[in-house]
Amino acid sequence: MGALVGHRRLGLLGRRDDLVNIGAIKVPALLLEATIRARPAIADCALQAVHWTKAPSRSAWR
Repeated sequence: MGALVGHRRLGLLGRRDDLVNIGAIKVPALLLEATIRARPAIADCALQAVHWTKAPSRSAWR
């Protein structure tokens, strides 16, 4: 989604969908939240998009 912010300029405001890209697979954020929330030890959760300029290596997630 976007908005005109000047003469012939478009500012990007965000995405229209709620898909999260996980390893080149697009998954709805609501499905991820519901799956996490279904775990007995989890009371609630929310996903937030993080925009990386350079993605961390896989070893950083371990």
